[in-house]
Amino acid sequence: MDAKLLNQLKAVEESLGDIEDVSVRTTFQFLLNCIDQLLTENQQLREENQQLRDENNRLKGEQGKPTIRPQAQDGDISSEKERSASKKPPLKKKPKKRR
Repeated sequence: MDAKLLNQLKAVEESLGDIEDVSVRTTFQFLLNCIDQLLTENQQLREENQQLRDENNRLKGEQGKPTIRPQAQDGDISSEKERSASKKPPLKKKPKKRR
């Protein structure tokens, strides 16, 4: 779900206490609950739809979505000694042959 939309819904829900009429407040609360439920259902249907598309493509012989793994992060090297030890030594150039 869109985070911006969720934040707006929470802000509206927090301001429900400002509504003095009880029937209007309960109606508004009911509508907000319906919106939240529909957003959740919509997200689930989107995920299921994507899974079915991937399965359909796999059955056609196409490749599905690639699984992208997070990159391994190097640890912090705090001392100069450790930093210099982790660097590769520079390559030495060979002299040219004379004819």
